[in-house]
Amino acid sequence: MQILRSGEPAFASTAMIPEGFDGWWRFDLPRGCLAVVPGEPLTIQLKDTNSVVFFWKYAGNNPYSRGEALFGGGSFAANDFFFRTYGATGCPTWIGSRRVGVYTLCKYENNWKPNVCVSQAYDPYETFWAVMTGGAGDPYADPYESRRFINDEVIPTSVLPVTGGAQKSWDDFDLTFFYGHNNTIVPPHPHVPFSYWSYTGNTWIENTGFLDDMGWGYTTPYDYYVQRPVVDAEEFPAAVTYLFNSYTSSLLGPTRDYGGGTQWREHWNDPAQSTAYGKLGDKRLKWLILNGCQAVITTNCKDGSRNPLAYHIFSSIHGKYHIVFGHWIEYYTFQLKDLSTFAYDLLTGVPIQTAYFDMDPASNSSAISAEADSSNSLNSPAVMMYDSWTNPLQDNPGTHYFFERSIYNATIPYDYCR
Repeated sequence: MQILRSGEPAFASTAMIPEGFDGWWRFDLPRGCLAVVPGEPLTIQLKDTNSVVFFWKYAGNNPYSRGEALFGGGSFAANDFFFRTYGATGCPTWIGSRRVGVYTLCKYENNWKPNVCVSQAYDPYETFWAVMTGGAGDPYADPYESRRFINDEVIPTSVLPVTGGAQKSWDDFDLTFFYGHNNTIVPPHPHVPFSYWSYTGNTWIENTGFLDDMGWGYTTPYDYYVQRPVVDAEEFPAAVTYLFNSYTSSLLGPTRDYGGGTQWREHWNDPAQSTAYGKLGDKRLKWLILNGCQAVITTNCKDGSRNPLAYHIFSSIHGKYHIVFGHWIEYYTFQLKDLSTFAYDLLTGVPIQTAYFDMDPASNSSAISAEADSSNSLNSPAVMMYDSWTNPLQDNPGTHYFFERSIYNATIPYDYCR
């Protein structure tokens, strides 16, 4: 649903309406209201996904004489759609400039990925969100412009800035925090046991094996994407973020999402949709956290030497983002740390890379930053060292200099590096 003012969106929201629903569906406005001028024309626009039959009820004989109903872009005769609006004398204000986006995906449709749900202290949807939006004004995040999404809300239209999508996407927040399964193609580490689904003989079949034997994404096709199958991951690697609907994902990387790829599907068998959108950070994003398995590969697990995979992926899609965080190898959910400490560190000005590494779960945290120039990047990486939620450094669009950091402990036996 969108509300348009002079043809431009003033508010947008999406909803997952259950099958068989019959009645009034409520869309809550930011700050609880939208400031309007008496007599000013506004348009309420409602669209469905074409996946099911959907009806917006209406009545004939022009019951709302001050407006006109349109259907499919044309006049709907003397009919008017049903809607209710609620008035107020004023809208609350918010003195603050920061926005946070939280995406928790721990329970997947039809259990196509394993459940990774955790208690509130470790789930960014709960404790982290409550702390970050829990005060008035800076440095707290604006709760009206910030967003949080959970499970079946984590789909392409809330992750990517696609036409007709949710009001927000990853790129609409200063800090985006994703928690859920992720990975990379090509396979990041040797001989890692793995399970994946392939589309064979008009059905999905689960396969198990070792990543280095599979050649996942180049000799064994990667299927969870609109342009299936992906077989060129050696040339164009990508960070994989699995999404809620079965066998769907977002791929960050060259020729993929934010790297020139423009197609997406909400469900694996939907018709492909095409949308043009820019690089990561073109709109607002400064910091992206991919808190999951191994989507930010900077390190080889056998000896701690540098692995350039993250650089090849994230340098190619840099718009104006400052730092991308994640892990270079997987871990167990019981190793996660309380996110309230991370949130309070951000609000008190601790550099964001320091704060993120302080909640390292298993000596496996990683980060890649876009630096201003070669001297900073090679000698004093200012963004990596000093960039903070309370005092973000300048954007560096078009940078050619990136700095990587990771935590590696040679005394710890990383399970799959044998």
